[in-house]
Order: sequence, then C-alpha cells, then structure tokens
Amino acid sequence: MALGASLCRPVVKIGIENWKELGRFEGHADDTNALALMPAPPGHAGGGRGGGGDVEGPAGAAGGFILSGSDDHTVKVWRAGLSAAGDGSCVTTLAGHDARVWAVTADERHIYSCSADRTIAAWSAHDAAQGAATLVARMRAHSDVVYAVRLAFGALFSSSADRYGGGQSCSVARRGRRGRLTTAGTLSIGPSNGTRRRPTR
Repeated sequence: MALGASLCRPVVKIGIENWKELGRFEGHADDTNALALMPAPPGHAGGGRGGGGDVEGPAGAAGGFILSGSDDHTVKVWRAGLSAAGDGSCVTTLAGHDARVWAVTADERHIYSCSADRTIAAWSAHDAAQGAATLVARMRAHSDVVYAVRLAFGALFSSSADRYGGGQSCSVARRGRRGRLTTAGTLSIGPSNGTRRRPTR
C-alpha cells in the first residue's frame, strides 16, 4: 500500500502490487502537502499494537490513522481503512495554524505539525483519535517558515527558512511537563562556514 500527497486536494491510496488506485481521502479545501502515519493511541478502541491492519509502518496495527497537512491551514486525521466504496473517513480536523501546513509527524501521544506561520503545534493524539482537536503546545523557535519536523532520539527536530550565521537553521526541541516543547538548541548550516550550533537558554 502506498499513499501519495501532491499538488491536488485528495490523498490517494495506491496498491503497490499492481499500482492501481484503491481509494481516496477527500476533504481538504486546498492542496495537500504532507502525509504521516499515526499509531492508534494506547487505550483507543480497536487500536494497540499487533493486529492485521492495512497500514504499514508505525501505524501498522489495526486502528491506525493517516495524517495529512494542507494549504488550507489544517491537518486532517483519517481512519486508515477505506469504506467498501473506497472512500476515506475523516475523524477530525486540527485547525490552529494561520498559514499552510508543510509537514506533520506523530507518535502515540502527540501529533506535531509545522507551518508557514513559523510555528510548530503539538496536538493530543488520544483526543484526535476520539474526534476532538486539542492543542496542547505551540513552539515559536523559528523566525521564518518551518518546512519539516521529525521525531528521533527522544527529541523533535525542525528545519526552517530562517537565517543564523548566513544559513538555514534546524532547531531541536524536547518535550517537558504537560507536553510543553522547550528548544534545546539551533543548528545553522551556512554557505561557507559549515555547521554551527547556537545554544538556547
């Protein structure tokens, strides 16, 4: 199974055995820029680890979800499975950004989205799976468009068009109490001076 997000509004599910379209997830009001898989949060009905769901990767368990970020400033949360007619079901819409959403990622606790509004938002994954949009934190570590977010090594990495030392920057955030995101440092990749790190308080 493969999922494609392109400069059109639907998310398309494609079978990787025969490369035929299996169905569509439609609902965004503008272009879709990003896709991610979210495992079913602990305690979610039909979720948990194990099972024979049709989503590969972290959301491979039955009850997993697909996330899509769009130029319409929102992130949509979809059930991974399609209806008999091949239609995707939107569980909830996460609306909180003031500009296009460039990237989205998730773990079993939070959904993270970054945007052209220069912020990173953290949402409750459990609430999203239940159909509610709960914003739990917002990080403003960048001074320009935030293009990508990635979870790794117990931290959240983000890359941006902002400048430090003549190059683009990448910030590292750690999640503290109550889901609060705290910037741990900033990396700058300059055109001539290599990579530099700006510590933060």
